[in-house]
Parts: sequence; C-alpha cells; structure tokens
Amino acid sequence: MSMIAISDLHLNANTPERAAGFLELLKQATAAKDEVLIAGDLFDLWLGPPSLTFSYQQPTLNEMQSLVAGGLQLHYVEGNRDFAVTLSWGRKIFSTMATQSLRLERNRWKVRAVHGDLINRDDHLYRFWRRLSKNPFSLFLLKNLPPRFVQTSSEKMEHELKPTNQKHKSYFPEKHVDTFLKESADLGYNIVIAGHFHLEKEIEIQSGGRSVLFYSLTGWEYGLRYLVIPEDGGRPYFRGN
Repeated sequence: MSMIAISDLHLNANTPERAAGFLELLKQATAAKDEVLIAGDLFDLWLGPPSLTFSYQQPTLNEMQSLVAGGLQLHYVEGNRDFAVTLSWGRKIFSTMATQSLRLERNRWKVRAVHGDLINRDDHLYRFWRRLSKNPFSLFLLKNLPPRFVQTSSEKMEHELKPTNQKHKSYFPEKHVDTFLKESADLGYNIVIAGHFHLEKEIEIQSGGRSVLFYSLTGWEYGLRYLVIPEDGGRPYFRGN
C-alpha cells in the first residue's frame, strides 16, 4: 500500500475538470489499495459544518464518502482555507485528521504532514489572522450564525483577502523551512510534507546525525501532480502530468 500526497486543489464552482481529475485519482487509489493524504485547501473555501457546504462541493464530498465506504483511506491536514473541518467531519470521510500537524508512520518513514502556512514565522500578519479566524469563539460563530449569512460573508472575505499580504506570498521561505526541518528531526521525523507554497520542491538536510527529507507539494493549477511514498519504503517521488 503506497501513500499518495496532494495539496491545494482549491476546487470551486468554476473548476469541474479539476474536481473530476481529483476524483479519478481517488478511484485509482481505491483500486490499487493506496491511501491518500491531502495537505489542506481541498476547496477554495471549506466551512466545515455540513449546513455550510456549498452546492458545488456536495457531489465531490458524496463521491469521497462512497470511495471511503469502498475501502479508501483518506488523511487530511487543515489548510488556511479550511475552517472547523476537523471538528465537523472527523471520521465521516477521513481516517485521521489534524488542524496543524499530522503524524503518519509507513515502513521506515516517520512522516510529518502540515499545510505549511505556519512555517514562515516572519508572516506576522497571516499568523494574526489565523489566530483570529480559527479561535474557539470564531468557530462557535461559524456554527451558530445563520448559514446563508456565514456563506455569503465568508466568500466575500476570502475574495477580498486573496490579493493581500503579497510580500510573504511571493517567495519560498528557505530559512524558515530549514528551521522547521531541524525541529521536525528533533521530534523524530524523517519526512516532512507541506502544501501551501504551490511549488514542487524536494530538499534534504542533515540534522542531529540523521537525514530529513522535505517535500513541497505543487498547487493543482499547475497540473495534477502528486507525491508517492512507495509501500516498499523506497524514496518518495513526484508523479503526474
């Protein structure tokens, strides 16, 4: 059983081909008995409570549930476009979920999966926004305000925030990635997987006498590419078109 890792699909009402490609990948994984890790931002905006599910999202979620019922194992780490997903979905679709960091062990690999939005510690504006938008009170409002109001206001806010904070969205924070890898090595991990940067990249460092691999997953706007962690414990590799 291999593991496939993907991130940042950003599915929305205008990306039916991307959604179809994603579901086809899941069907192939189900047939091959592979498991799939999604490192956040499956949708452009995912408000976890089922009452806040957008109409375009429902067919994808229904098909995911059907494939899981057929034996597919899915894992998920919340991204910066995900809100209360872990609290709302739990084991309805995903075998394991995490709001920030997920630990998975496969063969000789000890995998740390994160979305990646918290790696850059110089991005103070975003870190403040995350604390504000994902604290318990904000999530309480998300679940208890009128659904239509929450959907409309959240979509408007998401659209307005897209062009902001360009300073920290325009580069790959190598210094902070290096620090994060060393911290991960101290915790016993030898692979770190992250999304968020929409950049396909492989880095290897030595820390504490051990090798640590880092894989940055590409955004699917650049093609339906994914990372494969082979079941035989071989070195992971990227695949796709």
